[in-house]
Amino acid sequence: MSNTGGSADTAATVQLLVDDDANREALQTILERRYVVTTDASELSGDLVLVDDRSFASSRDVIETPDDEDRLEFTPVVLLRRAGTRLDESLLTTGPSGERPLIDEVVDAPVQPTILFRRLDNLITRRRQFELLQNQNEQLEAFADVVSHDLRNPLQIATGRLELLESSVPTDEQVHVEEIQTSLERMEKIVESMLTLAQRGNDTGALTPVSVGDVADDAWAVIDAPDATFVNSAAETTILADEDQLQTIFENLFRNAVEHGTAGESAGSETEGTLTGAIEIAVSGIEDGFVVEDDGAGIPPEKRERVLERGYSGGDGGTGLGLDIVLTVVEAHGWDITLEESDAGGTQFLVTGVTRVE
Repeated sequence: MSNTGGSADTAATVQLLVDDDANREALQTILERRYVVTTDASELSGDLVLVDDRSFASSRDVIETPDDEDRLEFTPVVLLRRAGTRLDESLLTTGPSGERPLIDEVVDAPVQPTILFRRLDNLITRRRQFELLQNQNEQLEAFADVVSHDLRNPLQIATGRLELLESSVPTDEQVHVEEIQTSLERMEKIVESMLTLAQRGNDTGALTPVSVGDVADDAWAVIDAPDATFVNSAAETTILADEDQLQTIFENLFRNAVEHGTAGESAGSETEGTLTGAIEIAVSGIEDGFVVEDDGAGIPPEKRERVLERGYSGGDGGTGLGLDIVLTVVEAHGWDITLEESDAGGTQFLVTGVTRVE
């Protein structure tokens, strides 16, 4: 049974799951002032679900069933609670691995239409924003796949042909070969960064307890920095995170430190220099997160805010996407990141808002 209130093209659909006929009809009359209303209880079909406390048990299977197993869905659930009804608080809390609560909002009876509409409108707006972000991420991933395929093939051909030509180029002309090779390598970095951004999107995988120290060690193992020293003091720090994405954070922060941290060169510097990466990089745990810092040249105060802006590049030959990837992953977890000067005068990235596991 379905009825339309307002424009069917623009109105959100509220799925009303109330077993009692009289209460269902009364609520439906109120809701139809603003929304399309469906009372179909066979499957999840609305933009938002409104269920009363007496019908929740019989409707739970429908509420917990996703619309499309191949697509992450966000269908807000609002529970209408009568006076004196006791509610299982676990239904309102985030799961141990970061799962969304089963109930997003509780509205107490008797219903006041103005308050009810405001609560529902806020949740529907969140759903619309979620869908928009999801669509953007899917488009970005599709675009990145195309770019990756279309760019990688000619890059591989160009690199191969350059290797064949290298031996025939006179010694005094080898500088041109080196410049071409550097450009090709930078293009490959850009492609890899684009793919990482697209694949990460704004969503995390399953959040599980992970050791910050172990993940940092794994990340350091793939960093080519023979002149740098790594100090890991986070062995006792365990947090809820997507392990692969956490490693991505560390890899990019470590590379950023190595590439920009040489004494005499500042991240964000407009001048180019030879960066040997002869610095110390340290990871440690704090009460609500973790810290990555170094003893390199540091970043001038006036440039620190800009460094954490998306797309910022210091003009030193980097892609400008490394910290974009870090920001994307941090935001997907709901964390915060700030940039300060380390005690040794280098850079210090603080990631906070993290759930610690004892």
